[in-house]
Amino acid sequence: MIDIRTSKLGQHIEYVDMIDATQAVWGGIAWPCEDRAGYIVVVGACKERHPGGYELCVLDDFESFDVRELVRQCVAMNLKYWVSWRRIDQSGDPEGRWLADETHDAARDFLAEANAEFRRESRLHRSLNKPREIRLRHTALLEKEHLYDFLLPQIKLWLQPDRMLLYLKDSKVALHLQGFDAIDASDISGLKIGYCPAIEALGYVTVELQNYLKRQEVEHREEDTFDMGISSLLEV
Repeated sequence: MIDIRTSKLGQHIEYVDMIDATQAVWGGIAWPCEDRAGYIVVVGACKERHPGGYELCVLDDFESFDVRELVRQCVAMNLKYWVSWRRIDQSGDPEGRWLADETHDAARDFLAEANAEFRRESRLHRSLNKPREIRLRHTALLEKEHLYDFLLPQIKLWLQPDRMLLYLKDSKVALHLQGFDAIDASDISGLKIGYCPAIEALGYVTVELQNYLKRQEVEHREEDTFDMGISSLLEV
C-alpha cells in the first residue's frame, strides 16, 4: 500500500490507492501579494489517528505570480490527486475541498472559465465517481488579525520529530519555513496576510483539515452512542 509520508512529491497515486492511503485529501491556495508569489498545495491525511491528530503529508505544490497559472494548476492537481472525487468508502471526507480567499476576482473569473471547460469535456465525466466542479471554500483563518502568531507555532509543533504530524518533504514551503528561523518573535506579530503565501496556504489546509477530522470523530462517537441507546431500548 502507498505510504503518503514517504511518497515522492508530485507522485501520481491511483484512485483506489489514494482511498486506501488517506482519510481525506484537501488543497489550499494563497494568491500572489505584491512581490510575493502565490502558492498552491495539496495535502493528504493518513488513516491512523494519533494523540495529537492525524499525520498530514504534502503531496504536491506549485508557486507562481501568475493567477491564471495557479488556477490551471489547481485544476490539474484536482484531477491528479482526486481531490473533488467522491470517496468510494464511508470514512473521512466524502469529497475534498479547496481552501482559499474566494473573493479574489481574477481567480474567480479564471476558475469559472476552467469549470465551464470542464463541463464541456465529457471524457472527464465517464467515471462512476466523477468529480464535481471546483469550488473555493472560505477559511476563517483569513479573518485572523495575528495569523502568523497562530500558524507558525502550530506548524512547528507538528514538525517536532518526537510527535511529527506534518511531512513537508522537499516542498517549496519547507524552504520558506526555514526563512522564519531568523525572524524575531516580536517581528512575527506584525506580519500581515500576504507576507508569505506558501505558509498561509499550508496553514489554511492543515489547520482546517485537522479540525474537520476531529469534528468528524466527535460526530461519529455521538452517532454510535445514539445507536447503542436505541438498541438498548429495543431490547427492553
